[in-house]
Amino acid sequence: DLARAEREWRAVQRLLPFYEPAFYGLGNVLDAQGKSTEAVQAFRGALARRPDRPEIVNGLALALAAR
Repeated sequence: DLARAEREWRAVQRLLPFYEPAFYGLGNVLDAQGKSTEAVQAFRGALARRPDRPEIVNGLALALAAR
């Protein structure tokens, strides 16, 4: 259930605002729901925390292309 996954990732973000996987996970869930603008924001948040992860750049690129 993508809506539940979105709620859960947002809860993790609130609890652990510096935890990059919460932003990356949320980005993937948002992108899967067709919420590409919000996914871009989440991927950018993940990238700000871990600029060395190519999968984040890839997720960001896919979300940008879907807008």
